[in-house]
Amino acid sequence: MAAIAGAMQMLAGGPETIFLTWLIVSALWLQQFIKNDSPRIAMLWRFPLVIVLVVALSAAQLLPFLDLVAHAQRAYGFADLRWSLPGRGWANFLVPMAFGSTHTEGIFFQHDQYWTSSYYLGIGTLWLALLAMFFIRERRAWLLGAVAIAGLIFALGENTPFLPALRKLIPQLSFITYPIKYISVVVFAAPLLAAFALANFLKIQKRLLSSGAVLFALLVAILFWTQLSPMPGDEQHAALLNGFSRTLFLLLTGAILFALTRVTESELLKAAPLLLILAAWADVYTHEPAQNQLFRQTFMN
Repeated sequence: MAAIAGAMQMLAGGPETIFLTWLIVSALWLQQFIKNDSPRIAMLWRFPLVIVLVVALSAAQLLPFLDLVAHAQRAYGFADLRWSLPGRGWANFLVPMAFGSTHTEGIFFQHDQYWTSSYYLGIGTLWLALLAMFFIRERRAWLLGAVAIAGLIFALGENTPFLPALRKLIPQLSFITYPIKYISVVVFAAPLLAAFALANFLKIQKRLLSSGAVLFALLVAILFWTQLSPMPGDEQHAALLNGFSRTLFLLLTGAILFALTRVTESELLKAAPLLLILAAWADVYTHEPAQNQLFRQTFMN
């Protein structure tokens, strides 16, 4: 099953995603090998066997592709650091429509990068992921937290010295075009970290109020930032409404998480886990204008 899953991604995924996937899988394998959760002898042959099977299953398509790459004349400009995550882009984890506009492409994009219109995780997912990173003493949670932080730093590209220095040490990393793509690592790790927080809910419930207050304060600060220091082309009114709605979802998520801390036989509180899922879905679904609907309207016109 692992070989089939790996081959499907190898045949359908982009090279950056494939590279990052195997890097994370290798780190998880090494962590499990050191911790000795499974028989080490079996681990020594199973993981290489999966790699061999993945290569064998995908060779018919990948070998001709590699031959094409060897003879391709791709422009060298793709190896630069264009479309890095702007430093102010961290604010979009809380207010997804801050510091950008819909004027250029018809859908929302940040200024300075146009690879993705959103990497918003949902306020509840972000909240729980941060709690897991700081308060769950579990090696896999620490590893995922480190992976998320590394992805976030590398996504900044030319805005920090880290990725340019690493690309000089490992020139092959230049094949990963547009540093913003590293944000996909954060999007991958955050829901898993949130799951760790829910699985260890008793350990983090005392931190809910203080951490929620910090996120609320950051939301308010970002809203003031968007209104007092806008960039040319910013849609301030849309950012303001977007921030207010995220604040409401933060309060709703907090109320549901607080309900999960109560020990009661109430039928209403028993529905709290389902309400948490619905709140997370509604938060992500409403965080930006619908892109697929716009595409359908454009196509029909």
